[in-house]
Amino acid sequence: MSGWRIVKVFLSSTFRDMHAERDHLIKVTFPALREKLLPHRVELYDIDLRWGITEDEAKNEKVIGLCLQQVDECRPFFLAFLGHRYGWVPGTVSDETRKHFPFIDKYPNVSVTELEIRYGVLRLFAGTHVFVLLRDEKALLSIPSPTREKDFAESDQALQDKLAKVKRGLAASLEKLKGMDLPPTAGAFSIQPYSAVWDPKRYDRVNRTEGKLAQLDDFGKQVDEWLWQA
Repeated sequence: MSGWRIVKVFLSSTFRDMHAERDHLIKVTFPALREKLLPHRVELYDIDLRWGITEDEAKNEKVIGLCLQQVDECRPFFLAFLGHRYGWVPGTVSDETRKHFPFIDKYPNVSVTELEIRYGVLRLFAGTHVFVLLRDEKALLSIPSPTREKDFAESDQALQDKLAKVKRGLAASLEKLKGMDLPPTAGAFSIQPYSAVWDPKRYDRVNRTEGKLAQLDDFGKQVDEWLWQA
């Protein structure tokens, strides 16, 4: 496709509680954005690994390596959205992955999502465009208690603390950058909240159940504007 530019965007989040957001981006936000980008000869590809990792790869300790490789493939763009789950913590990390991504030795017993975020923000000064969206507390409280406790919030205090530490670290990194006189080529880093409301009648195609987060137009609009400007 001579004369065309390709933009890849990695979607970093926990999976079980973020199907609504990922679906909204893939079905609504990105198709509309692709239409806007066509006259500028830009092809947009989203990397959603919900369906991209096989059971065999998971069993063979390849998940972290595959995720971090995709983060590299999608640079300079990195999109993360966090709710109230910390995510899956792998039991072991392969020697091959440690060799390719030595930074992970500094962060033992952390979730794949935390590693993605740390790695995605790690090279900010190389022109990376990072956008982090945080689901607000009202969205969580709109979810019925049994579903909220099962799929949308951590009951383990240790995992809650780890998630809070990740969010504090992101906020601290942003404040640090604000105090620096950086050139335009340094990239951009932004953190924004977003809202959502539980719709008990909306069908969740992944879990094949009734009930799903809705009213995500603001969430999608923020992602659209971030990518368009970047």
